[in-house]
Amino acid sequence: MSVPQAAVERPTSVTVAIAIGWISVLMDVLAGVGLLLLAGNADVTEALEAEEGLVRTQGIVFLVIAAILAIVVYLLSQGSTISRMLVTIVMVVRIGFAIWAMFAFGTHQLTEAILSAAIAITAIVLLWNDKANAFFAANKKATAASRAGLRSAAGSARPAS
Repeated sequence: MSVPQAAVERPTSVTVAIAIGWISVLMDVLAGVGLLLLAGNADVTEALEAEEGLVRTQGIVFLVIAAILAIVVYLLSQGSTISRMLVTIVMVVRIGFAIWAMFAFGTHQLTEAILSAAIAITAIVLLWNDKANAFFAANKKATAASRAGLRSAAGSARPAS
């Protein structure tokens, strides 16, 4: 008989990182829907210097990214170590895009790029501090113990041949 392990309370830093993730999902959904709704507007396509089809494609991509990110953020809220790594990779990519935007668009996108990079760096720091590391390690151990318990229970439930 196994002794149940005490649940480790999710640290505030992880909760804030999850909130940042959900805000990112919301922003991606708004951008995707906005692009889809405005793709037929000549003023919008001219301002974006893109054709209607490309604007629609960008809108769909935003919605797909939002859906994937929503799944990852949900799993992160459940203590998934894999989702923590995926969120970190996404944030590193966002930092890369922000740096690229600073050079590609100059002062036109400077504030947005700096803000985007700062939010991504904040999320990474929040997910990889000592308390967050302890939380994810405890969840990983609890998950492994739970799986081992299920396997042993399933093995003992089989009838003898």
